[in-house]
Amino acid sequence: MTSSKVRSIKVKTENLKPGMKVARDIENDTDGIFIPARTILKEDHISRIKELGHKYIYVIFKKEEPSKEEAARKKKLEKEYKENTARVKNLFNKVKKDKKIEYNEIKDLVVEANRLGTEMDILDLVNMLRTADEYTYTHSLNVSIMANMFADWLDFDNKNQISLTLTGLLHDIGKARIPDEILNKPGSLSDEEFEEMKKHTIYGYQMITDIKEIPPEIKMGVITHHEHFNGDGYPLKIKSKKIPLFGRIIAIVDAFDAITANRVYKAKSSPFQAIEIFVEEETTHFDPGLKQVFLEHLPNYFIKENVILNDGRIGEIVFINPIRPESPIVKVSDQYIDLAKETEIKIKELF
Repeated sequence: MTSSKVRSIKVKTENLKPGMKVARDIENDTDGIFIPARTILKEDHISRIKELGHKYIYVIFKKEEPSKEEAARKKKLEKEYKENTARVKNLFNKVKKDKKIEYNEIKDLVVEANRLGTEMDILDLVNMLRTADEYTYTHSLNVSIMANMFADWLDFDNKNQISLTLTGLLHDIGKARIPDEILNKPGSLSDEEFEEMKKHTIYGYQMITDIKEIPPEIKMGVITHHEHFNGDGYPLKIKSKKIPLFGRIIAIVDAFDAITANRVYKAKSSPFQAIEIFVEEETTHFDPGLKQVFLEHLPNYFIKENVILNDGRIGEIVFINPIRPESPIVKVSDQYIDLAKETEIKIKELF
């Protein structure tokens, strides 16, 4: 049995339809409220709203809620995700205090994190449970989780899958040595500050280089995850396949999570806005073969997700175009919108 979760959404006037329920009182300049909240719209209401020059109104949208059992399962997943985020935060705090990193501690953390649920469960958690002030910790956890997914796509054996997942967890550990005023600065970094920020790759490598249980591929993945395929990355300025495999993979999932995250200086972009950036990227930053693997797999997890379009309409993703993964087909009421053809329409957010 399902229940409905009620929320209000902003809908452009031209997209209003009879049967929609008004979420907030609608006023005119002379009579005050002329359509009260909770009114079911009729054609004459919509015509009057347009006549009065309203560009948009708020309407009530009901999203079907999962069963009690499913809701309880998701609540448990959220709790475990937050607990793992706290463990990552504790790891960073230990490093800040120059305490030794225990290999078994970080290995146990990634094992627990990747037992959270299905890949769709995980992507839902990654998309929903973000706060700007906890960014460094949720980002490290998210990159670890998505690195684990990438290992599945590449059919890694268990040993290499764990190693890649650990690389994701540790890739930004060097930021523990970056001053908080740089790490959490709400505006653009100065040239001097950016040069200091770039050192986190070297700091991270130095922190883990003496931990004998950590294999070389993890250490190299940590120091090279900001190298670019064309050679203009940092800190080593290497390019193409000279960048170790783990560094090339982490570069992709690191960028995706950063684009789709709330930051102190910017609001998050939707996963499909991020996917569009990857599609349009001209093989300067990322390994083209690995980027193709990413684009062939990740978008498919968002089928059946509810979305809000940039024109205010709400719909459901029903098909991912393998040629244009950034532009899926979205069902809005009884209409199917191919975003590859309706190029002015974009997915604003998932919910």
